[in-house]
Amino acid sequence: MAGALRGRQGCTVRLFDAVLALALSGCAVAPKSNPGSTPPVDVFVGGEGGHAVYRIPAATRLRDGRLLAFAEARASQADIGRNAIVMRRSSDGGHAWDAMREVAAIDGRSLNNPCVVEVTRGARAGRTVLVFQSYPAGAHEGEVPAGIDGPETCHAHVIASDDGGERWSAPRDITRAVKRPPPVSTLASGPGAGIELRSGPHAGRLVVPFNEGPYGDWRVFMAVSDDAGESWRMGETAPEGGRRLVVTGPDDTARRRNGTAWVSDDGGASWPARVPFHAGEFAYSVPVALADGRLGVLYEADGCRRIAFAAVPLPVPGAAVR
Repeated sequence: MAGALRGRQGCTVRLFDAVLALALSGCAVAPKSNPGSTPPVDVFVGGEGGHAVYRIPAATRLRDGRLLAFAEARASQADIGRNAIVMRRSSDGGHAWDAMREVAAIDGRSLNNPCVVEVTRGARAGRTVLVFQSYPAGAHEGEVPAGIDGPETCHAHVIASDDGGERWSAPRDITRAVKRPPPVSTLASGPGAGIELRSGPHAGRLVVPFNEGPYGDWRVFMAVSDDAGESWRMGETAPEGGRRLVVTGPDDTARRRNGTAWVSDDGGASWPARVPFHAGEFAYSVPVALADGRLGVLYEADGCRRIAFAAVPLPVPGAAVR
């Protein structure tokens, strides 16, 4: 989808794929030398649950410790079909997951690019917000017309849950708040996870990364909400340096394989710690901070035929792992 690094064979790596600032102060081969890690658990498997393919993972850990995992449920590897957004929950740190449920679907449209964030402050603390886009079913991203209105254009939506993912609101269109007029045609939130600012003058602000077309001419920006996802606007606000940053992605310059986490303790100025956790094919991923201090990673493996979850121990600040 929008902002992708192309050269794909059924999989695409977006510009924002698997990048998340964490305030920390797969079908897989288990890592060979990473004490404290646990075997990966398959969360979404193609051919199970009534869908041929699951792609584009998103995940978050709620304040009560529960994990929410999301994905696009597809009929094929095609990015734009009649995709729905599905979810599973875990109450034990990712070892076991409850039954899959559909949380969003729009007749005649393909839902893409789930991006999730939890509200922890204010009157709506405990709310989970999920942003995604919709395209006309069967369309091609490069052929979607520019513009904000009309059924043939790309739209942005948000849903919310105030009970830990048990019930979700109907999709609400936020296109006018997060999409610029022509020549912009496509949008992609995340995918994976947004953040809530924890300090500073905008503490409590939700920040969701986006990119926009036209196709092949991508630009990146942030959409922000100061009222728990009720209203949105485009902006450039992002976390300040000094926090621990974690990036997950393939550790291979030629192929999407060898899932690895890189850690920075100086706001991204340097990345001394490298933590491999998956040997083999590895595509989209999303990291989430676990309650026990480890890093949870929801990721595509095995040629995008399944989405797995692994808990990965991170080095102590200042330590280098190679």
